[in-house]
Amino acid sequence: MHFLKALSNVFHFNRTNWRAVALCFFAAAVFWFFHALNKPYSTTVRFPVRFEYDQERYIATRPLPEFVTAHVSGSGWDLFRKRFSFKESPLVVPVERPSESMRLAGTSLIPQLSTQWEDIKVNFVVTDSLYLFIDQRESYEFDVYPDLSFLTFREGYGRVSPVTLSSKKIRLTGPKRALHQLPDSIGLAPRGEEIFQSFQENVPLLVSNVTSEPDRISVSFEVGKVVRMELPVSPLVIARPGQKVTIDSSPVTITVQRPATAGDLTSLTSVLQLDCRKLTEGKHRLMPVVTGLPGSFVVVSVDSVVLTVAH
Repeated sequence: MHFLKALSNVFHFNRTNWRAVALCFFAAAVFWFFHALNKPYSTTVRFPVRFEYDQERYIATRPLPEFVTAHVSGSGWDLFRKRFSFKESPLVVPVERPSESMRLAGTSLIPQLSTQWEDIKVNFVVTDSLYLFIDQRESYEFDVYPDLSFLTFREGYGRVSPVTLSSKKIRLTGPKRALHQLPDSIGLAPRGEEIFQSFQENVPLLVSNVTSEPDRISVSFEVGKVVRMELPVSPLVIARPGQKVTIDSSPVTITVQRPATAGDLTSLTSVLQLDCRKLTEGKHRLMPVVTGLPGSFVVVSVDSVVLTVAH
């Protein structure tokens, strides 16, 4: 009976009693926690890495790996301390030949990890391979030209002046492989719909991992009312010495768009160039190149030319 009464007194709501009980539980938890940290453990950790290379001469074409996973062993104290240092102390991996090091084996990081984490044993690296996409950084100059294929005009309107560019050249800096895949001339493609008045747009060059100087080029031209007309043109044949070219039909008709306010067109001279120097013997269908038109004229359509080449 006395025992039950004593037990009831302990659990009876009393702030002094509950504070003492809570303090006992907290002390026991702290003791258990520190005792557990003295035991050895094995676990998997995810640690940050940073690849070191000459960034003035090389450029990463894809994001480099930021983390590597490893299986480690050590005392609870050491693992606990390292747990809070992974984000602050990334593993620095030097890359001596960046453009050649495409694949880095995870096992190659074990010596560096063991040196950096002296109190922890690195059992193995879970991440099998790290792929590095790094290329030489180079700079080239390219010609630019206006590409107006993404523009649409209001019915009866069109371009009535030559296209003006704020710069006819652009310097690109970026990965060597990416730059070598670009054409010699870069098209600048402004966007617009239902255009009926003078047009001007600063067009950026959007190429991945590539910077340009200047970063934007202004494309501008006048817009006004236009009409279409057909012009008969005699082709001009460009041939190799001794090469004989016979055109099946001449003259060729081209359809052009011109300003509605254009004056006398009797003196208009245009030429269709047919470059046959690379053609072999036999019949060919060739698309001619129109030259000699004023800058305010736009070629809408041109017939292909059937010709025969003989030697």
